[in-house]
Amino acid sequence: MPVDIIHWWLMPITVIPGLGMLILSTSARYISVSEEMSELAAQPDPQCALAEALMKRANCLQQALFALYLALTLFAASGLVLAVFSQQAGHAFSIATIFMVTGVVLLTYSSGHLAFEVFMSRRILQNYRDKIISTAESHKI
Repeated sequence: MPVDIIHWWLMPITVIPGLGMLILSTSARYISVSEEMSELAAQPDPQCALAEALMKRANCLQQALFALYLALTLFAASGLVLAVFSQQAGHAFSIATIFMVTGVVLLTYSSGHLAFEVFMSRRILQNYRDKIISTAESHKI
């Protein structure tokens, strides 16, 4: 196997640990939203607007996770294609390039969703703050 082929099939594999970290942190955020929703549902007077905001955040995280899983699969597959079909370098490079480019597109898509989710979580925190302030003010009267 030529040195260049070894270099090329290892390249997409080196991205996998970083994707794993993104998946781990995104999963933790998704679990956090799920727990918030459970706590909200257990309250005697749950706020529908807050539940809707949490659901939008959960949907955004779910889409990001799905794209990250697909990107991980494509990066792993591109490394595998290059390693297995190293003798037919031209075809292997074409297939692997398609997988890698698609993986990068999915990674960009999921990063955009994660950035959007950060802003949604800020709005939810503002809603919590507003509820706390209004509850405190109503108890002063």
